[in-house]
Formats: sequence, C-alpha cells, structure tokens
Amino acid sequence: NPEIRESERANWTEPEWANCLHLRLEMPLEPETDSEDPAILHIELLRPESWVRDRLAVVADAGQTDTPVSDTPRAAALDGGDEPTSAGTTGEAIASVPLSPLRPIFRDIALASAALSAEGAELIGLTLEMDLPEMGVSGTAVVTDLRSCPTVKRGDGQVVTATFAHPPSRQVLDVAFEGESEPIGVTGNHLFWSVDREQFQAIGEMELGERVQTYHGDTKRIVSKLPRPGPQTVYNLEVYGEHVYFVGQQGLLAHNAYSAPNSAASFTNAINPRLTARLDVFRSYRANGGTMNMGRWVKATQGNRYYGTGFQSGFADWSRRVGRPVHGNSLAAQGAHDVYVLRDAASDRLLHFGETGRGYLTRFAEHQREYALLGIDIEVDLLRTVEGKAAARALETTYIDTFRRIFGQRPSNNPVNH
Repeated sequence: NPEIRESERANWTEPEWANCLHLRLEMPLEPETDSEDPAILHIELLRPESWVRDRLAVVADAGQTDTPVSDTPRAAALDGGDEPTSAGTTGEAIASVPLSPLRPIFRDIALASAALSAEGAELIGLTLEMDLPEMGVSGTAVVTDLRSCPTVKRGDGQVVTATFAHPPSRQVLDVAFEGESEPIGVTGNHLFWSVDREQFQAIGEMELGERVQTYHGDTKRIVSKLPRPGPQTVYNLEVYGEHVYFVGQQGLLAHNAYSAPNSAASFTNAINPRLTARLDVFRSYRANGGTMNMGRWVKATQGNRYYGTGFQSGFADWSRRVGRPVHGNSLAAQGAHDVYVLRDAASDRLLHFGETGRGYLTRFAEHQREYALLGIDIEVDLLRTVEGKAAARALETTYIDTFRRIFGQRPSNNPVNH
C-alpha cells in the first residue's frame, strides 16, 4: 500500500489468529421495490473473539428478538450472581453446567440458551451487528456458522480477513487496461491506485489514459470503460494490514475499501454532541466515586439511554468519509478527524498529543487500556476537529513542536511527531 509508511509497518504486530473466530453471515438487504424479496449479502470473516462477543445477540422465540448475549440472565451467572429464574434455578446452578472446556463465546451461548430455557423461551438463532461502512456493509447479519479460526500459516503477504459476495448489481464496468487480454469487471466505486494522482481513486471517476500501478512496479493505462450488461454478482476481500490486493493478469493494485458516497454534511470543526455528552456522563460517574475505567463502564452502560446514546452510537457516522474510503492512516482520508491530548489524571501532566478519524472517545478507550498496564489513570480533552487526515496530522505536529520549543523535549509519549 503506497499510503503506508515503512515506519508504520515496522510497528505492526501479527494478531494471534488462534484468538479469532471464523464466522459465516447472511445479511438481508433492502429490496429496491416492495414486490421483491430481500437480496442477501454473504459474508465470511475472521475477527477477535472479544469483538464478536461485543456484537453478538440471541434471537428467542418468546417475543424476545435480537437480545444481546450480555443482556440475558447468563450475565449474572458469569458474575457469580444467584438471582433466581422463573423456574427457580439460580445463576450459580446455570453457570455450573457448561463451563469446563468451552471457549468463552461458546460458553456464553450455552449459558444464554440455558437461561432462556429456564424462562420458557428458546434460543433459535444468533445475529451480529456489522458496521464496516468502508466495505459497504452496515446492519444486522444472521450468523449461519461460528467456529474457531482455522490454522493460519506464517508466510509472505497478508491474511485475508473477510470475503463478501454482494447480490447481483447493474453497476459493473468492463475496464480494459494495457496488456490485459480481457477487460476486468469491477464496480465503479472500487478503488485503484492512480499513479497520476498519487492516491487511490474510484475506477468510475478515473480518466481514459490514466495510469495504474502493477505488482511489478510498472504502470498500465486505462484503455476503455464500458457498462457490463445484465446484473452481475460482485465480490470483495478485506486484507489485514495493507488493505490492498492485486487483480488481473498483471496484478493491478486495488484497495479493499469502496469509495464512500459524497455527503452534503460538513464535518469541519464540528464536535459530535452525542460523544461529548457520553464522555461528560462518564466523568460525572468518576467524580462521584465511580471506580470502573472507561472500557468497563461503557460495556456496563451500553444500550441504557440514561447513560447516553451508547459507546458505538455515533461512531459509524463519525467515521464515514466524504468522497474517500476509510483505510488505515492514509493522508488522503477525508472526513472529521479529532486532535486530542491525554493527561495524567492525578498530576495533570501532559502525556500525548494524538489524532484520529474514528472519534476521539474510541482512541481514548484504547489508550486507557494501554496506560492502565502502566498504572496510570488518564483523561482526554478534544482540542479541535478538522477536515481530513492531512490537516489533523499537521495540527498534531504543530502542538508537539510548540510543546518541544517551550519545554525542550516532546511529550513523553510522543517520541516522534505523531
């Protein structure tokens, strides 16, 4: 990926794939007309078990639908509670049955099923909330298979972490490139690396004669673009780390994200009020003697409107880009980017300037887990929200440089200007 620096790659750590799960999902999509049946998006993906547990919900047959696994009576059982169910069974008794060799998520499902059964209901399915706007995937999907991650052998390249089989589309183009014996079928919003623009660009917006990059490092020009007749099933991949792959006989460089649709909304200098209110509630909780860190508090209060609109609520809109996909640390990424500062909550010492396109509360929760390992309780302040990754990076660098001129060194957790 030309937009990722070698210094960033050097800091990558391969995930422990054994801690991941392999899922097959089916996501019904809105039909174009009332007379049509919903089209189905088929998904396979690898995700950390903790990610799946946070998004998994059960479907029961007694009027309860899409109940988060964490909201069923099994939660009390896992915490050692003894609240009786309607059948008179204690949480301790339910928890004592399937604990032994099961992975936590399978134990969760077994306990949820047992708890629902004790309430006179039956677990009939599982759903998963998907929020991958950069892949064109957002909504509730039905889980058709859930198992441990297959063995991933060490080797060159990056792991494919998801595949998507989209319903037939009439938006497919036949794009002819120099040196290719046949046109490549691709949707107009798919991104190819434009050598002339030095950025990823939707193929439908690229000009005839524009150059794309190949696996071997040379360039090939676009010869023609024509609509492909009839609906065509379209496919995509998600690639870990680099988020790019090569297509065609010559290996033309393509990104795994789609270009985001243009939005009339302007995020420049805007602060998401839902996220700010959520952080205010958390600070009030801590000021009144609360002891949970933000990660635990978020999970305990998620879905309860008294505590705000939920940790995930607002982040999908917040992270969508205007005219660009979301792909890692691309300086070409557009949309709202937060520049923030972290301080030691006990001493008020400044620790770190940062920037993110995922919402500063998301990064704060991640930083909090990291600093907790060092025994440091931290606070965050949003300094400014700007348009685009490049502007955010420049502003972050300005803050760091100003700090260095005043104090003779960078903040302790900004060893470089980022």
